[in-house]
Amino acid sequence: PYPLSLRMVNWIKADASGFDLSPDAWQSVAVQARYLSERLEWHLLGNHLFVNAKALILAGLAFEGAEASRWLSTGLGILREQLPEQVLEDGGHFERSPMYHALALEDLLDLINAADASEVAEVVQETADWRRTAGRMLFWLRTLSHPDGRLGRFNDTADGVAPSNFEI
Repeated sequence: PYPLSLRMVNWIKADASGFDLSPDAWQSVAVQARYLSERLEWHLLGNHLFVNAKALILAGLAFEGAEASRWLSTGLGILREQLPEQVLEDGGHFERSPMYHALALEDLLDLINAADASEVAEVVQETADWRRTAGRMLFWLRTLSHPDGRLGRFNDTADGVAPSNFEI
């Protein structure tokens, strides 16, 4: 489910960026969303479940109908539960890895951008909380980064996995 979630997000973002997905590709995204919705990574939690939620939210926004509404509601429900658990009061990600933190922040910023573009009331109403959380996360990221913007080497942080501070 995690790689599938990443693929769905990348395909949806590619389409939103001007790369028109074919009808077959959109059909594949729908099949993947259907599969994902039945195989959420509750057993792993953390960044896996967060990315599952993001993929369902984006799929829910990309499609119409009852099934898309269920994907959207499921993704938003997971995010409502997981965001306060995964982002601590100091703004840091609960795994205390700058790399995982940067990945989660990118995910949250993608969701804010999708909400701003969607005008779907159920999603737009979430953005005030998402923006506050993203602000705390940005502060934490700057604090745990080197002056040149590279991520601090804490826990399992490695180069080239998460977006750079500049990209974020």
